[in-house]
Amino acid sequence: MSRKISLLDRAWLDIEQVQSNLYRSLDDEIFLDAAAYHLQQCVEKMIKYVINASGRQFSQTHNILELCQQMDSYSVSYPDWIYRESSVLISYSESTEYSENLIGNKNKIEELLDLAREWYDEIKQGVIATKASVQCSYLLADMETKLKVALQMLDNGQPWDNITKVTGLTRDDLNID
Repeated sequence: MSRKISLLDRAWLDIEQVQSNLYRSLDDEIFLDAAAYHLQQCVEKMIKYVINASGRQFSQTHNILELCQQMDSYSVSYPDWIYRESSVLISYSESTEYSENLIGNKNKIEELLDLAREWYDEIKQGVIATKASVQCSYLLADMETKLKVALQMLDNGQPWDNITKVTGLTRDDLNID
């Protein structure tokens, strides 16, 4: 059985790759470039996830600056550091794909990873809060329907046993003596 993997899930996988590659870079600097690349990918995927979550379509680009401009045009908020560090993130993507020179700077990658992880947590909390809000809305709508049915049955003189069977509500639920 396969499940859908969201861009946010994929961003988390990139965070895991950054962490792993930073650790492995202690033995070989080439892993700093892999960490830098996955850091750029992580931020790109979170941006695209947020754009999608706002009900908009994201551009088919890997350019962080262009995606920031797109978020601005949609009035979608994002952390200031992303725009400020967009040229660094873009260089991580372009240099690791097209250059033979190592470009990763461990301190910078760690700094940006901490910021990316914070934003990921904020997005994730928003997703959880949104899901909880939707569930509450369904529960309230369900309860409202049950109350309407129960009150209608009471108006029609139905006994409480029947009302409870149909709605699941009891006299105590409605504070009726």
